[in-house]
Amino acid sequence: MLFRAHWEELTTHKDLMVLKPDVDRYREAERAGMMEIIAAFHGLFLVGYSVTFLTTHLHYADLLMASNDILFVDKAHRGGRLGPQLIRATEAACRARGARLMLWHEIG
Repeated sequence: MLFRAHWEELTTHKDLMVLKPDVDRYREAERAGMMEIIAAFHGLFLVGYSVTFLTTHLHYADLLMASNDILFVDKAHRGGRLGPQLIRATEAACRARGARLMLWHEIG
């Protein structure tokens, strides 16, 4: 499963950050129209994804923001254009839904 490979590769504190997605909260966000999911496939196989939450900001109630939750591309599909394509597709989808600010995680 790609999500587990993502966790295995990137999680630094596996003893604290046990992989256990809160599926009910994800479904609730999806039902509320607060989530944008972009998936990348190679044939029938999922090889990348981007999950973003759309919410208004607590300080700026009129500002719809898009905050990326996770972005991942399978190792075998890196180095080409898939990563940048996922980013552009995510930004375009969020913009189309009215988001005016996009927040991405930084590697630090």
